Amino acid sequence: MRRRALAAVVVILLAGAAVRLHTLNTAYPFHPDEALYGTYARRLARYGEYLFPDVPLDKPPVGIILTGWSFALFGETPFGGRIATVFVSLLTLAAFYALLHSGGRGTIKDIAPIALLLLTVAPFEVSFAATLFHDPLLTLWLISAAMALARQRAAWAGAFAALALATKQSAIQFLPLYALLGISIRSKVFSWRDALRFACPLGIGISALAVWSAARAFPIDFWTLGVTNPGALRWIRAEEVLPRLATWGSYVGDSFGGIPAPLLFSAAALVAAVRHTGRFRAEGVAAVGVLGTFFLYWLVAFPLYDRYLVPLVPLMVILMARGMCLLLGVRRARWVALVVSLAMILPLVALRQDSADLGVAGLARAIKTRLPAESVVWDHWLGWELGWYLGEPVGMKVIWQPTPEAFARAACGTTLTNGHTYFAAPLNGELDRWRMTFAAFGGRMSLLYDQDRLVLYALDCTF
Repeated sequence: MRRRALAAVVVILLAGAAVRLHTLNTAYPFHPDEALYGTYARRLARYGEYLFPDVPLDKPPVGIILTGWSFALFGETPFGGRIATVFVSLLTLAAFYALLHSGGRGTIKDIAPIALLLLTVAPFEVSFAATLFHDPLLTLWLISAAMALARQRAAWAGAFAALALATKQSAIQFLPLYALLGISIRSKVFSWRDALRFACPLGIGISALAVWSAARAFPIDFWTLGVTNPGALRWIRAEEVLPRLATWGSYVGDSFGGIPAPLLFSAAALVAAVRHTGRFRAEGVAAVGVLGTFFLYWLVAFPLYDRYLVPLVPLMVILMARGMCLLLGVRRARWVALVVSLAMILPLVALRQDSADLGVAGLARAIKTRLPAESVVWDHWLGWELGWYLGEPVGMKVIWQPTPEAFARAACGTTLTNGHTYFAAPLNGELDRWRMTFAAFGGRMSLLYDQDRLVLYALDCTF
């Protein structure tokens, strides 16, 4: 029986690898945020730059370091950067199974194969594995910390927790959940000695992160930028209540392919966790984590980004697997999980359409080949993608402007260009306002490039 279970796990992991490699092979060009991370990581791969003293980083460095190493090994391409995240996703599956299969309290072992199967094909887990986003790496460290705690390896758990904090600031809100998850599974009571073993590597990691931030000597540290860039955190306003609820609700549905059955099974697990807290401790932690995080994202004005839910997917999977076993029995649940998994595979390719290329690579080629070397390209929408596709052209600058008025003043007031000033933009509803404002200031735009709904104008200032 053990051999059959091991064979099933191996088959599931191989299937997960196949699905992720297929998604990687058909992945879209870089999302704007991926282009930004990729630009920084490319500097690391080329020049060994780890501090980025001239870059306004709003993230800790571990995710960028991983991508930089991946570029160095596999080439400075979208594939070369994303392949590292694919490996991260596969390691996450293995760590997740090891967590659930840890010997300890409760009955979490019986759902381990089912939960592994559901996580293997969960659309968010698969689609974000073929990106440069740091959320999959954060999820790996969180699950690894929980697994180490469940297996009485508190020092390792502290090291994984430190890596989580060095990957994304949001680790602060998820680490308590995953620590409680690991503690709820372990067979021995979590003692003060375990707490000390956990705290020591965590403290060392936090200190190292603080030293790295100080060594950068950038005017604003990454933590401050990480809080201020998305906007000040506040309670949502009355007019935001229903739209935000609808958006986050749609993201939860998308995280499992829009299939209602898994969410219904989760409701059954939630009821069981409430009624039998001693028996379903891990499920209770997962339920508190999912509901608490959902309400936090809903009621506090966090940006509406679907990738923020990636660390919640393993917790939702635990609830789904438990609900299936409670309602159907373990044997039937395995077959139902297989059917649900096959249904979730189908929409995987369509989920990341927001990453579709808008032709920025072609625009970047036109800028490099048609414009003089000492040019300034003003921008409001495309800077991160242009930064990736332009590479490092000598003497050329891409400068972001916040408003049409600021753009008009800066474009005709600069002394950096010897008259070589340009404006790159997508064809959207806001472009007319920028052109009209520039004209009102006495400037004139001449169209140089118009392809894939992207335009490039030469600027002439008469004031």
